[in-house]
Amino acid sequence: MVSTSFDSLDIVQRYDVMCSAIKPRPLAFISTCSTGGCNNLAPVAFFMPVTSEPASLAFSMTWRRDGSEKDTLVNIRSTGHFVVNHTTLPIIAKVFVASQEFGPDVDEFEEAGLTPVPSVCGPAPHVLESPVSLECRLLHTLPVGEKRHGGTTVVIGQVVHMHVSESCIDGNGIRGETLQSVSRVEGTRFAAGERKFDIVSENVWGKGKW
Repeated sequence: MVSTSFDSLDIVQRYDVMCSAIKPRPLAFISTCSTGGCNNLAPVAFFMPVTSEPASLAFSMTWRRDGSEKDTLVNIRSTGHFVVNHTTLPIIAKVFVASQEFGPDVDEFEEAGLTPVPSVCGPAPHVLESPVSLECRLLHTLPVGEKRHGGTTVVIGQVVHMHVSESCIDGNGIRGETLQSVSRVEGTRFAAGERKFDIVSENVWGKGKW
């Protein structure tokens, strides 16, 4: 057994250890809309359910290197609404496109070739191509760490509405085996069921971003 203080590790080493020890992690595909009406998309692997009463979930959104908030967080703070769309194997290439950094006035649905569908409880559209979409109302934000790269904001949202493809449900609810869910394993490795694959891009998901 090797025992090591996290204080002795740099930011990349800590990230590697956490991603290797906590896996697989579901890949949430979060859609938001700015107050000016521009749609944004962001995949997030630091994501989890919180509880069922109230139905709620949480994810963390890191700061940019310059200490500013990412568009996803800006939009959620200003509108109080976001959607968590289920990431599946058929759309993973488009999710990757949307993970790149675009300006706040760029519609990322258009860039990724995905279809926005008006939501019920707020301005953020949900993704037509995703089989399950959970509309959320912002409950809390919690800053963790400094306002710099490596620091983050934990976002907790209450699930207020859901959209589910009819092909994925039966009398017992959502049929998980039909979803082709994608999870992040570690580094640039992802998994969908027994299939594992890598998405290699130092400009987007590689360690160079850290």
